[in-house]
Amino acid sequence: KLNSTTMLIALKEPLLNSLKNESNESILRPLCETIGLVAARLYQFPLGGWLELLQYVCDCFSGSTKLNHMKALIMLAELPEEVVENREFWLVWRRR
Repeated sequence: KLNSTTMLIALKEPLLNSLKNESNESILRPLCETIGLVAARLYQFPLGGWLELLQYVCDCFSGSTKLNHMKALIMLAELPEEVVENREFWLVWRRR
């Protein structure tokens, strides 16, 4: 029987891939909301967070398309404080 932490970890990759591939603006907000909820749960447990998601959000800001900028802004709005305030991630990203 799968426990909730195993399920959360299993959801990370397909959700992130969906976000990367989604181009329909009407689907982005509900998708980002779902990703934000999963991210919040991941950061409540000592599961190592979701650095790949945060990296992708930063890459979207660095991208040149309106769609990528929109994805990054929606994700930042949907992510809970404890995710956005992940100091370790921002320190590593800043050194890139």
